[in-house]
Amino acid sequence: MISAPSLCASPAASEQAANTTSPATNYYFKTKDELVAAAIDSHAKDIQAMLGLLNPHRSPQARLKALVRELTGHRELAARYGCPLGSLCSEPDKRTDGLDQECAQLLQLPIERAERQFRDLGRRDARRLERRIDSLA
Repeated sequence: MISAPSLCASPAASEQAANTTSPATNYYFKTKDELVAAAIDSHAKDIQAMLGLLNPHRSPQARLKALVRELTGHRELAARYGCPLGSLCSEPDKRTDGLDQECAQLLQLPIERAERQFRDLGRRDARRLERRIDSLA
């Protein structure tokens, strides 16, 4: 997996991080947009896999606690090197060609899961709680 800071820095940094060459990268990705879209897709699959790990927990409360543990599990790395999702999404967020919405979906996936768990706990204000969480992102 290519780290987002390397991906956004330059094509050369991305190639170095992926241990590949420019011709190989250009063979698979004709444009930087294709490379960014592939990184977004890879992150989406990683997030969905992480969210899938929450399913075995028996209660919504246990799933919420597990979600928080997962989301904060790499906080030291994020503090030191920056948030990979934030780095990945910072440039596409300035655009309106669809990549901005794909990046937004990366952040929305765990928020929607949290909303579902609050709703399963019987919270009538689950949507409002989800909006408060969303405003923090």
